[in-house]
Amino acid sequence: MLMDHTEWKVTSKSSMEGLKQHFAKLSNSLAESLAIESEIASLRAIRDRLTVETQPSVTKSLDLEQDFLTLAADSLGSEYTDPFPSFKLDTVLHGQEELNDFMLYVLERRYGWSEVENGKVTKEDEDFRNKAIDHERVGRLKTHLNELLESFIHWFLCQNISVPVLCSFRNAISKASNRPVVRNQTVVIMMDWLHQNSSQPWFHSHWRQVQELLVCGVTDIWSAIRNACINRLGPIVDCFTLVKLEAFYCTLVKICRDPHSSWQAKEGAIMAVIVILRNFHWVGRLSHSFSEHSVNETSFYLKYGHEEMQQLPRFLADSLHSLIYPLLAHPQISVRDNATKAFSSFLSRCEFQEALNALDEAISRLSPSREPYQEGQGDDDGALRMQDPSMDEELFVDAYEAEGLISVCTGLIKQIPASFLLNKWTFYFSVFNNCLMHPASTVRQVTSTLLKYLVAKSSQAPLVLKLTLQSLVTNWCVNVEQILAMHQGVKQPIIRIHQGKATRDAGMASDDSATEEYSDQTLLATWEWREGRLLTYELIAKFLVHNHVHYIFPSHAIQPARFRGTASVDAVMQSRYLKSSSGEKITLSKSVGYSGGQSSRQAWGSQRGQSEEDSSGSATPNDSPRHQISPTPNSSELSRSGSYRKKSLEQKRSRTMAEGNFYGQPTPNQYSYPEDSKKSPLQSPRKGSSFLIAPSSLLHLIKDSQSTEQENDCDVSKSRYIPFPKRLTDKSQHQLEKEEKNLVIDQKAETQDEDDNWELVSVSTLFSQMLLQTIECLGSDQWELRRMGHQTLPILTEAIRYFDVTLLTALIDAYFSPKVTVMTYGLSLAVKSTLQHALRLENFTDSSGPNSMDSTKTCSILDTVEQRVSRWVLIARDLVNRPCVDKLSFVAVEILFLACTNFSQYLSVETKTVVDTTCVKFSLDLFSHAHPSHRYSKYLFKAKKVRMDIDTPAQGYLSILKGDGLHRLSLQMQHYLVSECYTLFPSFVSNTSVCEVARMLPTLLHLIIVFMEDHDVLKTLLDGCRCLVSKVEQTECSHFPDDFFTALEYSLLGIIDIIHIKATEVLTIRPVLEFYICLGQLVSSTHHLTALFKVIHSRLQDVGSSKTTLDVCNSDLVFRSNDIPASPVDNQPIAAETEDDYEENGSSHPLTTSLNASGGNGQITGVGLNRRRMSSSVGLPTDESDSDSDWDSWEEEEEDQSMLEELFGDFLRTLQGHYRQTAIPGEQSVFEVRLGMVGVLSKRTISRLLHLDL
Repeated sequence: MLMDHTEWKVTSKSSMEGLKQHFAKLSNSLAESLAIESEIASLRAIRDRLTVETQPSVTKSLDLEQDFLTLAADSLGSEYTDPFPSFKLDTVLHGQEELNDFMLYVLERRYGWSEVENGKVTKEDEDFRNKAIDHERVGRLKTHLNELLESFIHWFLCQNISVPVLCSFRNAISKASNRPVVRNQTVVIMMDWLHQNSSQPWFHSHWRQVQELLVCGVTDIWSAIRNACINRLGPIVDCFTLVKLEAFYCTLVKICRDPHSSWQAKEGAIMAVIVILRNFHWVGRLSHSFSEHSVNETSFYLKYGHEEMQQLPRFLADSLHSLIYPLLAHPQISVRDNATKAFSSFLSRCEFQEALNALDEAISRLSPSREPYQEGQGDDDGALRMQDPSMDEELFVDAYEAEGLISVCTGLIKQIPASFLLNKWTFYFSVFNNCLMHPASTVRQVTSTLLKYLVAKSSQAPLVLKLTLQSLVTNWCVNVEQILAMHQGVKQPIIRIHQGKATRDAGMASDDSATEEYSDQTLLATWEWREGRLLTYELIAKFLVHNHVHYIFPSHAIQPARFRGTASVDAVMQSRYLKSSSGEKITLSKSVGYSGGQSSRQAWGSQRGQSEEDSSGSATPNDSPRHQISPTPNSSELSRSGSYRKKSLEQKRSRTMAEGNFYGQPTPNQYSYPEDSKKSPLQSPRKGSSFLIAPSSLLHLIKDSQSTEQENDCDVSKSRYIPFPKRLTDKSQHQLEKEEKNLVIDQKAETQDEDDNWELVSVSTLFSQMLLQTIECLGSDQWELRRMGHQTLPILTEAIRYFDVTLLTALIDAYFSPKVTVMTYGLSLAVKSTLQHALRLENFTDSSGPNSMDSTKTCSILDTVEQRVSRWVLIARDLVNRPCVDKLSFVAVEILFLACTNFSQYLSVETKTVVDTTCVKFSLDLFSHAHPSHRYSKYLFKAKKVRMDIDTPAQGYLSILKGDGLHRLSLQMQHYLVSECYTLFPSFVSNTSVCEVARMLPTLLHLIIVFMEDHDVLKTLLDGCRCLVSKVEQTECSHFPDDFFTALEYSLLGIIDIIHIKATEVLTIRPVLEFYICLGQLVSSTHHLTALFKVIHSRLQDVGSSKTTLDVCNSDLVFRSNDIPASPVDNQPIAAETEDDYEENGSSHPLTTSLNASGGNGQITGVGLNRRRMSSSVGLPTDESDSDSDWDSWEEEEEDQSMLEELFGDFLRTLQGHYRQTAIPGEQSVFEVRLGMVGVLSKRTISRLLHLDL
């Protein structure tokens, strides 16, 4: 029992006076700089007084068990133990000011050490803090001080809600306006305190003050505080009555609508609205009977706290639209994102028709007319009506508003069956089409993402993919003749590089690679329109490749970043790995479309009435049933009844979650539909197939649905007009709407070919046009189109190869030639991508073995490379040997590197020799011009082993020049080559004649210095040098020409240069010293020894023995007291309710290297000989050493002089022993002779190292 206020005054007057003195002393300690010892003494005195002064027990019980149960009942549900149960905070400190001061002192003193005010410390602060510095003693004092402060914080948390305490928290938050860490911790404590008392009656008695505190926290200017408050708001809101919930909601609405509110306040307010909406949960009442269709009799209702209702309260339903739409146009992206999440949470708790109406409303707001959809609208090819962004920008929706509206559409498209889009397809796509050409690039990006999701959610419905691709390709007619005619016969300025010096005034060249704006007078010539399509092509092709990979190489499928067990649009990307040691089959999550929003609870109930046969289906690629697209609901029966899905992968997934922990899952949409005998128009046709067919990738489905006539009618050389897809039907709009309402799936019936109801061209024709359009953009004068062309082409060609490799090879066979055209450039990129693709397939086929599900398709790609690689390398050789060096030259040399390192078995001896020579010569040409002052470059120029002049275009789609940096042009060219091909160097060295490739060794050693800061390149270059030196050592080279030994001599000098560089780490010096020993045995000249001795002496003189250490004596107390415990509540921003997005990071797995297209130059990372080099080329760890963090340990970063001395000593003794073995008996070795030629200091250093351990 707690003392009341009167008893406390009577019995504890003297004690109170003493406490007040201590409280007053502590409250003023901030200004007086109170010593830590005094603080501890005062806090300990207060603690002892509050602990000793306990109320005498009125009755004593002899029943210890009863006392224990009573104590447990009093503290039931409390997360904290009251350290002073006999005292209340507001009774100990009577005055509000005293209470405010003490609470502020405790919070600031406990958490204030973590503050960094204005990024600097004043002299007064420095002096104050240095008073407390006393090493270990102060550390112990601070620990004790923190423990005392924590006990008072726990006391705060155990107080009942009262006006004085509420005002004290409000005061602490206000006074800590410039101390974010203190303010953050205050808000966290305040939210925990409110949660502790949310179920108590006094919580509602002081509602106005509680609401003020909550609003203060959710609208704080610091995002970390807003997130901390929002993540703790849910349990508190759950205790509100509906009346108080409405009041709190109205306050948030006022903040969002107030034009003077900051964006931080609006963001916090809309996040609080999300919390309110997500506190309404769907709950189902299962039928008492467990018959086959009993789940359809399940009823659902919304539950909020203890309230049950059939729909959301009117104050939410009537105001959400007017609240959300203005926020969707807010300039701050976080406000728009949270508005989208709020709208999604709202719609998931409404009737299905509400979601349909919201989609129509959002799309209507995106349309230029901003008018709702009317019957018959869009039937006049409305998708073909375009605006010119440069002339009619006012016709486009504001960029911020468009982004927000499209995000809403994306969320709705993920949940609404695609069949609802078909009858309004022309109108919908006309709106999306205008967004694809929006002047704002962000709008184009989110629109392309929306179209990707539309295809992804219908991954078992080829019709949606065909409609989307044909709608995108429409009115962009490109044929081969157009591309071949681009930039032909135009004179262009060139840049001539003479021994590394570049000059512009080199005249005009008639090179066909000259640039000229391609004149396209069609209506759709705006570059934004084209860029938006290329971005959509890339995303769709990327999804098709990922989807296909899950079927042909399930063991290499990309692991999802997250999975919550709810319906996922991109569930095709979801896969789960088992350990390689287990012999179980890998269970995959296949191309799952919309599941009707079946929740975990529904699935748990529906499994009771399901047959054993239905529940035993496997989800493996070989034996899982094909998942059908979701049915269209009957709008007359739009009730939340359970949907019975036989052999539904989503149902199995939900059932699995139900058997485990499904209570913590976010609330899914409860859209569910009754069964019927009619068919969905989105089911894909099968040629002579029955129902029980294993699932296939979307590329397989569209290939199977293509007729023989369509396959043969895809000549890429033809100029073909592709019309916008139209529905071929005589039915009235009323009949279509009636059928739409009754579209459902019956998986036991035969599928219907709905493709015949649409005017569609073959997918082969669409892919061919997409490829030609992409290649055309490579030659555009608009750099945005060139960038997107480079980014799209690799992944698009990969999808085409999986679909039908003959589409690509036919174009390459006909138009890949040494003639420089845009077509040649595009096909060169396609050939390079094909070689990389074949290399990956070889490795993955070997590792997958017989488990590969598409060996025929894989073999066709490998067979294509085997049959054509010889012709490709000869054309690439001619492109490399041109007088002009441009981007096409680099793509061609990459083809040569790939072919001679990984496909040399398909090349004749003569061809292989020619290719090796071409690669080596091109590398030497670039090196000599990039480093003309290097000794090896001077030798090459003097001996005329390299080109004296290099021409390169000054502008155009093949130009390498960036800006006006002529003085760095040659360096740019070399960096371009190394960055694209460095992973191939080790395998190239291993597969090339040692006499030929040895000429590259001095260049590789110098590149080690150039790329010293790039760990990946440095490591690969060292591997290449190691392979080459080992190959030289194992080869009998006495009959080799003088150029070979000259290269070795320059290599020795290059090693000395590496040692001389101060930035060279020990881990790099060690292998190059080994190179030196090996090469030194083959070179007759010994003048390099003198330079070596001088460099070693200089290097040891430059290395300081001092190390950077942390001065404990000057350490601030922040290091001793910043031990704020981690919060059990995640303070991350509020997450989407259904996390069903998959991230398509190409670097997440080496399977699709082409996804790693760089945005700057449009090139993709090279691929080496084996998986290790493939992994390194995409930034993946290949072994334990590769997986190290970028943060090295102190031991690796600090170069200790003793370590260098030991390393150099071992090296010199080994080198000395070698020369002594070859010396004439009785005479000095060359080592001693050269040592005698150096200075006294150098000789003394070398002699000391030689006898270091002797």
